[in-house]
Amino acid sequence: MSYHRFYSPHLRHDFELKVWGHAGRPVMVFPSSEGRFFDFENRGMIDVMKWWIDSGRLQVFCVDGIDSQSLFNKESSFHDRAKRQREYVEAIVYDVVPYIRNLQPENERWTPFLATGCSWGAYHSINFLIKYPEIFERAICMSGVYSLQFIFGDYSDDEVYFQDPLQYLPNINGHEEIEKLKKTKAVIVVGQGRWEEESIRDSDKLAHYLGTKGVDVWYDKWGHDVDHDWPAWLHQLPYFLHKCGY
Repeated sequence: MSYHRFYSPHLRHDFELKVWGHAGRPVMVFPSSEGRFFDFENRGMIDVMKWWIDSGRLQVFCVDGIDSQSLFNKESSFHDRAKRQREYVEAIVYDVVPYIRNLQPENERWTPFLATGCSWGAYHSINFLIKYPEIFERAICMSGVYSLQFIFGDYSDDEVYFQDPLQYLPNINGHEEIEKLKKTKAVIVVGQGRWEEESIRDSDKLAHYLGTKGVDVWYDKWGHDVDHDWPAWLHQLPYFLHKCGY
């Protein structure tokens, strides 16, 4: 494992991440709501990925989040919260990805990322896949909430719209955009136990919209004993890594 900290021009402050592995498909892990880059490790998720990491199949990059500055910042207006989320997207694409590429083996620096995360990390994962499919070609999204109505209710403007996959995804119709999306693959998984109501609602819609755009979607609903919580995600992530052939 290695720890990294560098200045992000788009965020206008330092950015932190941790890296596991020496080679393999790059995996970008996004933290859950108001989470940090070290949460995945602390919750045991890196442990369940150990075989893929040690064997050089996956190189894992746990990036930081700024949800407390953006979407979950109750001291800021809805517009400014969504604007700060846009700045986070730009920081990942234009600051973090180039930094990560220099940490990869030279022959793997153009390999598209697998994006993954739990809960709000799943939102980030699919948002990046849809917006930048040439960079984020695959995603494993666990128990995500994908609509910003969860936070903002019925309020919307241009900043909110373009950070809400369930608003902007149905309106992607350009030939070039669709052709890029057709090359992507997404796993959308949700349990049917406690605290999964919003995730089920949004996952149903997301899987449908992705399918209409030609994305190769595996939508998997797990049982009524599968809650919106870390024990479920600890089981789901290695299951899908195995089933998807990583």
